[in-house]
Amino acid sequence: FDKYPGKRPATSEEVADLVAFLASPRAGYITGTIVTIDGGIAARGSVI
Repeated sequence: FDKYPGKRPATSEEVADLVAFLASPRAGYITGTIVTIDGGIAARGSVI
C-alpha cells in the first residue's frame, strides 16, 4: 500500500459514511461535484 499516502485503502465504512453524508440534509448545498475517495492518490499525481 505504499502508493497510498494514507498507507491503506478506504474501508467500506468510510465510503458508506460519505454516501450517508451526501444523502443527508447537511449536504443539501452540495451539487454537481465528484468526491474522490482514494487516500490521497489523486493529490499525489500519477502512480504508474
